[in-house]
Amino acid sequence: MKKLLAVLLLPALLHTGWAATLVEWKFNKPGDLQGWRPNGHLTNTVATGAGLVVEANGVNPILEYRGALAIPATNFQQIEVRLKTDYDGVVVFYWSNTTSGRYGGFTPEKITRCHVRGDGQWHTYRVLPCWQAEGKIVRLRLDLYNGANFAVDFLRITALPTAPEVQAVNFDFTQGAQEWQAVGSATWQADTTGLNVTLADSDAFVLAPPLSVQITTQTVVSVRMAATQGARGTLCYATERARGLHYFTFPLEADGREHTYSLDLRNEKNWRGRLLLLGLQPTDAVGAAARVCAVHFRDAPKNPPTAQEVMAVPDTKPVVARADYVPEPQPVRGPYEVGVYYFPGWNTNTSWQRIAPFPERRPTLGWYREGDPEVADWHIKWAVEHGITFFAYDWYWSKGQRQLEHALHEGYFKSRYHHLLKFCLLWANHNPPHTSSLADCIEVTRYWIENYFRRPEHVQVDGKPMVIIFSPHRLTEDLGADGVKAAFTAMRAECRAAGLQGLYLVACVNSPGEARLHATEGYDSVTAYNWPRLNERNFGQYESYASLVPAYLRQWMHIDEKSPIPLLPLPLSGGWDSRPWHGEDHMVRYGRTPELFKQHLTDAKNFLQQPAARGAKMVLIEAWNEWGEGSYIEPHREFGFGYLDAIRDVFTSAPPPHHDATPAEVGLGPYDLPVVR
Repeated sequence: MKKLLAVLLLPALLHTGWAATLVEWKFNKPGDLQGWRPNGHLTNTVATGAGLVVEANGVNPILEYRGALAIPATNFQQIEVRLKTDYDGVVVFYWSNTTSGRYGGFTPEKITRCHVRGDGQWHTYRVLPCWQAEGKIVRLRLDLYNGANFAVDFLRITALPTAPEVQAVNFDFTQGAQEWQAVGSATWQADTTGLNVTLADSDAFVLAPPLSVQITTQTVVSVRMAATQGARGTLCYATERARGLHYFTFPLEADGREHTYSLDLRNEKNWRGRLLLLGLQPTDAVGAAARVCAVHFRDAPKNPPTAQEVMAVPDTKPVVARADYVPEPQPVRGPYEVGVYYFPGWNTNTSWQRIAPFPERRPTLGWYREGDPEVADWHIKWAVEHGITFFAYDWYWSKGQRQLEHALHEGYFKSRYHHLLKFCLLWANHNPPHTSSLADCIEVTRYWIENYFRRPEHVQVDGKPMVIIFSPHRLTEDLGADGVKAAFTAMRAECRAAGLQGLYLVACVNSPGEARLHATEGYDSVTAYNWPRLNERNFGQYESYASLVPAYLRQWMHIDEKSPIPLLPLPLSGGWDSRPWHGEDHMVRYGRTPELFKQHLTDAKNFLQQPAARGAKMVLIEAWNEWGEGSYIEPHREFGFGYLDAIRDVFTSAPPPHHDATPAEVGLGPYDLPVVR
């Protein structure tokens, strides 16, 4: 399992006084920006003498250094910044060895990310960009994030001390620390058993001395260690020709006993040429202890590794009464409107083939025929029997062209039980540029009125049909803020002319700054589809779902405090693992369980019960069936009805004991499309 890692975080490198300063910008003189220039998405940029103060009020706030810069680039250099902000987020350093190109030398692969804390306190952050392949650095910029206030005390580039380069990798920690360093909030002690490491935060790890090792044939890294907690370890590395730091993540046996992990890196495209840097995070469990005994390299085995075995699950079915159709639902609900996004992407065998390599995701309905009314009735039954009150269907329109309507038009509308479950639309308008116009907005509204808004099941807020806009920036970029406002005025007029009370429009946002912008355009409230990268620490493939749950709570609080319009519906996450869609290199929020999801739901309920909470008591979960994104609560092989039971427990007063009928139990189905291999 692998992932390109953009940055190695060094928030508290031990003995930082060792680093030699190459260039430094101190913002300690009033009015002196030290050659740094803000773009138009930063306002009130002032050097006060106590730091550079800026407000990020646009979608792409940038500070760029405009002075002369020519730094020889090596692998053991670091960027340091001391700043404070009022909102958690990720700042991004862009760097380049040229001023040529479309963006003056800046490109997406030449970046270094850094997670910063939004507690209003000063913190010094250090990152290793691993930019040695550039040869020299002539351009540098710092991208902030929208909706936050920043103060920057200093920026500098420093060089870490270099020990004699190691020509071969064969570290035996029973013989001492072997020149390794503790990085981040880590403590370690070497004794005759090995390097005993304790990680106090998710950025902590241990770092090898400088290396110079040809790894063309040495493609297996052997790590012998013992861990008491955690699910995964991570090997970090940088090579001479590849930009940035890369890492390889592997599963742990966290039983406290020594295990040898043979990490086969033959398929790692960046494990080539000369290795310059090596780091190890022995566990991903914060506060856990681990003992690293040895790290060494060896040549690849003669035979390729065997494929992972497909998980087998016992097929046990209780004996219940048979039925001729989906048994009539027995709805339960509480005082909350509980919505779930519904992705209509499962009407072809081709789509399911992308999910088949992840057998734990197999739906309880099998590889079903989405758009079949009987399939829709199973979905409706399971939803309403667990407190879900509406589905928000992903809906696609681009200049009158529509797609993926089968689940709504052929399934839900033709189902027997649709009167028991409300629905609304998420306009998934991630369309090409220049496809939005005033005329198109009026045309789409007329289509909504004719086909959806008059139906009694359509979700309303304050008596108005609710529509969620997935990409509000698409409208802003095509029409401008004033144009969006004019379009919304016309759309609401169309609804009133049709006898409706108006139109309730919701913008999906990622920050308070976006919420403030879209409030001026005439949206009634804000929400989100998902925020999978909240509290992202390692900027790599594996981040825990456990760390996402409290990050959502902080995001709710911050947007609710800063936004002039309500956070409604309150967005929640069912998880994230988009490897079926995007490949092995993309993010996995590992460790999601119904128990953690229940805590997430409880946080949402408590948040909505606050006296100062604005708007209706409404939540919206991503998602019922985002099987490709790894965000799904529909009953499936791994956890069955666990996620739905969590919703029933938190948002209804229905008694926990209940029976969840399945097609196989009542003699119905299968509903599968042709065989998925």
